[in-house]
Amino acid sequence: MFKKFLSLLLAVMMVVSVMAVGVVTSNAATTDGFTPESSKIYFDVDGTGWTMGAKDKIAFYMAGGDFDTEANPTKPLAWGASKLIGTATANESGIFEIDPVAKLGYQFTPGVQYKIIFAQIIAPRNWGAQTCSLFFTTDCFGHVAYSDGTEMENDVDSTKKTKTVYWRDIDPEENGPVLAITSIGNVVGSCVEQGKTKYSLFVEFLSEAKTDFQNKTCYENAHKYKCEIDPSSAGYKSEQKLIDDIGAGLGLTKDDIKAAFEEDVVKSYFETAGISCAWSYDDSTLPAGSSAHTHTPGEPVQENVVPASCRRKAPMTRSYTAPSAAKRSPVSRRPSTSSLIPPVRRYRRT
Repeated sequence: MFKKFLSLLLAVMMVVSVMAVGVVTSNAATTDGFTPESSKIYFDVDGTGWTMGAKDKIAFYMAGGDFDTEANPTKPLAWGASKLIGTATANESGIFEIDPVAKLGYQFTPGVQYKIIFAQIIAPRNWGAQTCSLFFTTDCFGHVAYSDGTEMENDVDSTKKTKTVYWRDIDPEENGPVLAITSIGNVVGSCVEQGKTKYSLFVEFLSEAKTDFQNKTCYENAHKYKCEIDPSSAGYKSEQKLIDDIGAGLGLTKDDIKAAFEEDVVKSYFETAGISCAWSYDDSTLPAGSSAHTHTPGEPVQENVVPASCRRKAPMTRSYTAPSAAKRSPVSRRPSTSSLIPPVRRYRRT
């Protein structure tokens, strides 16, 4: 009798054990059991809030870095290219992947920072909602990007919102959402591009003409849509507030702003374009003093000393190849002062 009872007890224990293993295995298949391949980039769509149909997918648009340079002849595909559409990761609900080396023929240089945007592809090939620009290096291969559900202004089109994205297990201060001044002068993102500083971003905002703005600066574009509208409109800003708000968003002081307007590249552009700004140091609400990311006026700003990822790189011999074992034009529109600046409210070209 005891032997029969013992046999029955052992049988019950084996069934319970099998059930327990089954539960653990099931959980591991969607979470802990997922082992990313080191040659691929992944995106978890679940946090975006996007409604994904059974045949919908995710596109992986990559740009910046040393692409299309002497060091790296890779010519990235244009926004909207069907080849950028990834595939669903096997046995992983809501995760999509792409192998940019094997599928796209891209080359990546270790240590160089690139940008990526994830876009919803509504079957069959309609490009829908998108994320913000996210920095990545070869260290991010084999990692999963995800959205925390928050939104930020699209730095190219201020009428649209993008989902904020990060990398799992990657420091967002090193490779996070791209810090940018948007087309209407708002500051979004958190991660400063290699070779740039918050100060140099502001100098670029004032002085770099962009094809996206009909060869005008982002400052001129922001001025048009914020300072030249009806002052009673909700979105109106004076030149003083426009500049102060950008300075506050970048963590700059009014001495930084004053120094930026005294940069030769800024003074030269303003003179050539026939524009001016009525920003006043004395009326600024920004704190005084110089922050850590300024330099002596007249010296080259950092982005001209250490080339930024969107500029031509010095030749490099190392390139990244994946292990054998194993969105609209996306160019960021870097929309982009002192009592010494003439207090003229209009800045139109002469």
